[in-house]
Amino acid sequence: MAPPRRTLPSPIQIARRNAISKGLLLGQRKWLYIGGALWTARIIRRVFGKDAEIVTIEKMHPGEWMSLRTITPPSRKERKAAKSARSS
Repeated sequence: MAPPRRTLPSPIQIARRNAISKGLLLGQRKWLYIGGALWTARIIRRVFGKDAEIVTIEKMHPGEWMSLRTITPPSRKERKAAKSARSS
Protein backbone atom coordinates (compact mmCIF):
# COMPACT_ATOMS: atom_id res chain seq x y z
CA MET A 1 0.00 0.00 0.00
CA ALA A 2 1.35 3.40 -0.96
CA PRO A 3 1.83 6.05 1.72
CA PRO A 4 -0.80 8.80 1.79
CA ARG A 5 -0.09 11.70 -0.51
CA ARG A 6 0.94 14.95 1.18
CA THR A 7 -1.13 18.00 0.40
CA LEU A 8 1.55 20.55 1.26
CA PRO A 9 5.11 20.42 -0.07
CA SER A 10 7.86 19.84 2.48
CA PRO A 11 10.33 22.63 3.31
CA ILE A 12 13.04 20.77 1.38
CA GLN A 13 10.81 20.65 -1.72
CA ILE A 14 10.11 24.37 -1.42
CA ALA A 15 13.83 25.12 -1.05
CA ARG A 16 14.64 22.97 -4.12
CA ARG A 17 11.97 24.73 -6.16
CA ASN A 18 13.27 28.15 -5.07
CA ALA A 19 16.83 27.07 -5.81
CA ILE A 20 15.90 26.16 -9.37
CA SER A 21 13.64 29.13 -10.07
CA LYS A 22 15.55 31.85 -8.22
CA GLY A 23 19.06 30.44 -8.36
CA LEU A 24 19.36 29.07 -11.86
CA LEU A 25 16.80 31.17 -13.69
CA LEU A 26 17.11 34.52 -11.89
CA GLY A 27 20.79 34.20 -10.95
CA GLN A 28 20.49 34.83 -7.21
CA ARG A 29 23.68 33.36 -5.76
CA LYS A 30 22.22 32.63 -2.32
CA TRP A 31 19.61 30.29 -3.83
CA LEU A 32 22.21 28.82 -6.17
CA TYR A 33 24.37 27.83 -3.17
CA ILE A 34 21.36 26.46 -1.25
CA GLY A 35 20.36 24.42 -4.29
CA GLY A 36 23.89 23.10 -4.70
CA ALA A 37 23.96 21.98 -1.07
CA LEU A 38 20.52 20.32 -1.33
CA TRP A 39 21.33 18.47 -4.56
CA THR A 40 24.73 17.37 -3.24
CA ALA A 41 23.10 15.97 -0.09
CA ARG A 42 20.52 14.14 -2.19
CA ILE A 43 23.16 12.58 -4.45
CA ILE A 44 25.29 11.51 -1.48
CA ARG A 45 22.26 9.94 0.19
CA ARG A 46 21.45 8.00 -2.99
CA VAL A 47 25.02 6.81 -3.52
CA PHE A 48 25.75 5.77 0.07
CA GLY A 49 22.23 4.85 1.16
CA LYS A 50 21.15 1.34 2.00
CA ASP A 51 19.49 -0.69 -0.71
CA ALA A 52 16.82 -3.27 -0.10
CA GLU A 53 17.93 -6.80 -0.83
CA ILE A 54 15.38 -8.82 -2.79
CA VAL A 55 15.68 -12.42 -1.66
CA THR A 56 12.85 -13.99 -3.65
CA ILE A 57 9.83 -13.13 -5.74
CA GLU A 58 7.07 -15.69 -5.77
CA LYS A 59 3.40 -15.74 -6.71
CA MET A 60 1.11 -16.40 -3.76
CA HIS A 61 -2.02 -18.52 -4.04
CA PRO A 62 -5.05 -18.45 -1.73
CA GLY A 63 -4.34 -20.29 1.52
CA GLU A 64 -0.54 -19.84 1.37
CA TRP A 65 1.29 -17.75 3.92
CA MET A 66 4.55 -15.86 4.05
CA SER A 67 6.93 -15.08 6.90
CA LEU A 68 9.01 -11.88 6.77
CA ARG A 69 12.07 -11.52 8.98
CA THR A 70 14.83 -8.99 9.20
CA ILE A 71 18.42 -9.98 8.65
CA THR A 72 20.42 -8.90 11.68
CA PRO A 73 23.46 -6.86 10.71
CA PRO A 74 26.82 -8.35 11.65
CA SER A 75 28.50 -7.03 14.78
CA ARG A 76 31.71 -5.05 14.61
CA LYS A 77 33.67 -8.13 15.65
CA GLU A 78 32.08 -10.20 12.86
CA ARG A 79 32.76 -7.48 10.28
CA LYS A 80 36.43 -7.33 11.32
CA ALA A 81 36.73 -11.11 11.14
CA ALA A 82 35.16 -11.16 7.65
CA LYS A 83 37.44 -8.35 6.47
CA SER A 84 40.59 -10.10 7.69
CA ALA A 85 39.41 -13.39 6.13
CA ARG A 86 38.94 -11.67 2.77
CA SER A 87 42.37 -10.04 2.82
CA SER A 88 44.14 -13.32 3.73
